[in-house]
Amino acid sequence: MEIKELFPVAILQHHIDKDMADTIEDKIVPLLDNLDRNTPILDSVGDEYISVDTMYTDFWENKIPVHEIVPDFWNVVRAAAYEYADQTSYFINPNFKVRYWTQNYVKQDRHDIHQHGINGVSGTYFIRANENAGPIRFYNPNNTAEYVRAGNPLNKFVQGHHDIWPEKGLLLLFPSYIKHAVESGRNDDVVRTSISFDCCPGV
Repeated sequence: MEIKELFPVAILQHHIDKDMADTIEDKIVPLLDNLDRNTPILDSVGDEYISVDTMYTDFWENKIPVHEIVPDFWNVVRAAAYEYADQTSYFINPNFKVRYWTQNYVKQDRHDIHQHGINGVSGTYFIRANENAGPIRFYNPNNTAEYVRAGNPLNKFVQGHHDIWPEKGLLLLFPSYIKHAVESGRNDDVVRTSISFDCCPGV
């Protein structure tokens, strides 16, 4: 008897060089005051309202120019993206651009379940994290997997989600379509700063 794994999801995990990780932390952490929490945005008819974000972020504006501050980091990201594409056959434009944003989580901050579209490759890099930081949770693309009755819910064939705990220097790449979330930390003493990004295939 043989069981075939027909629909695996590829998650690339890579620990970058310690000296580079230290440099990124030293240069980016002092700039975290640039991040916003409550952001005015426009609804579908152009009326302004306040988005109450659940973390500090520069997703909307006031960007921390990471590409200028630590340009060598993006060489690592590009190399990882090409490796990911080589092993998975995901299409990545050879001249792709990276769209990125920095996020800082404190206390019980979390990021609700979401995804980054159906095309391309996305990623997260952990600038810093302590033992109380919440994990990034990836959800099985089979959205009924959470409801499957199983004797062992950790068996990979019935697993509804998988948690990866943040570590300083850890780079993750994953298909943009995969749904994921950031879970709350273990208590109020949370250190968790990350750069999230999309490798845009069409640009």
